[in-house]
Amino acid sequence: MAYMKDSEAPLISVMICTYNGEGYLAQTIESVLNQTHSNLELIIVDDGSADNTIEIVKKYKKRDSRIRLFTQPHQGFAASRNTALRESRGDWIAIIDHDDLCYPSRLEKQLSLSKIYPEADFCFCDTDHIDEDNRVIDSQFAHFNLDSPFIEKNKAGNMLLRLGGFIDSESVFIKKGIAEKYGTVNTKYLYAADYDFFIRLGFEINFCFTREKLSAWRVHNKQATRNNKAKLNYEIIDILLNYFPDKRVSMKTRCFILIKIAKLLARTSLRM
Repeated sequence: MAYMKDSEAPLISVMICTYNGEGYLAQTIESVLNQTHSNLELIIVDDGSADNTIEIVKKYKKRDSRIRLFTQPHQGFAASRNTALRESRGDWIAIIDHDDLCYPSRLEKQLSLSKIYPEADFCFCDTDHIDEDNRVIDSQFAHFNLDSPFIEKNKAGNMLLRLGGFIDSESVFIKKGIAEKYGTVNTKYLYAADYDFFIRLGFEINFCFTREKLSAWRVHNKQATRNNKAKLNYEIIDILLNYFPDKRVSMKTRCFILIKIAKLLARTSLRM
């Protein structure tokens, strides 16, 4: 594949939101800085960490001027997302969280995907699920049956409501300005903020995806969503109820919503 010169390649903003992320942050940063597409800025938002997160970022910042660090008092994950979105300057924004990995050609290949589907302002990909030692233990699309790689708006929103979170956050590649146009991440949600954000965009813009695995989601015991499953379920229920009366939601999707809420309530009550 012929690479563009840095002067010709569009700037991509990669954003990492972190809170007490010292365990895997160095690996995540390295995976971004080693991308084959080098014209990038790495925006790191620290949400009031009490560990060595800041020291790790500062060490890398001295080595690479593409890193921009922003710190804030602890406000929660969604607030960090919004800070990163606001500060990004690139033509496209790529999401990666502080314990996940970008594979080396992720940005290059997602940029190419955006050119194949120029009508899509939101791109995503399949991802590996890895353990603490970077061993692949699963994959995202293994749990979802997705058909066409181009998903029109409205259909994308309905699919997310019916199928659930088939988009891993660390796979998202989104055109700059979309959040400003359609609203930022809802700080009401502590654990399901991305899911809510993606649904909202799914009713406003076209999506596209590739089945190629371009990033990895790390599964480990300290994950907030894993350790707060009941709260996550209640947030998802709240999101589903909010969309249930929306005229853009199909009757088929409404039926799925009712079934899903019943299952989530049953699952949550069993955990309590």
